[in-house]
Amino acid sequence: MERLYTERLNIAYGELSTVHNLNMSVPSGVITALAEANGSGKSTILKTMARVMKPKSGRVLLDGKSIHGQPTKEVAKTTKPGCPRRANRIRTCYLRTIPVSKKLGLARERR
Repeated sequence: MERLYTERLNIAYGELSTVHNLNMSVPSGVITALAEANGSGKSTILKTMARVMKPKSGRVLLDGKSIHGQPTKEVAKTTKPGCPRRANRIRTCYLRTIPVSKKLGLARERR
């Protein structure tokens, strides 16, 4: 199931169009990579999907709702913080609330 996806996304820096008519989905529960040549728009796509940039046209949807048309608090309510269960044998854990010294300790323990 895809919670995050784009529909006919067009992104531009001023008059310079960088991404044209992008339809893309990010499946839930797996790690997704965006790979392409330098200067192809990867960072621009990620910035738009993270609400750092606004699209020229098209939409970025989270759970079927456009993220650019909602207040930040409403978008944040739909995200699920914490440490998700194992997904394809790779475990991702959000360490936002752990002090840096603790993070470094965790990194040392994993070696």
